[in-house]
Amino acid sequence: MKLVTVHMPEEYIVALDEIVRRGRYPSRGEAIRAAVRRLISKYRAGGMMLG
Repeated sequence: MKLVTVHMPEEYIVALDEIVRRGRYPSRGEAIRAAVRRLISKYRAGGMMLG
């Protein structure tokens, strides 16, 4: 895997940490990867070519 650094508003980090705390994902990184997978799937389902 490659490292990607992003800047996010504090409120996003707080919400992300709460999702992880509740056990939905084991880590911030896994939650973010899941969100990116969903975003990519959405675009592919809409017929948009990526990369």
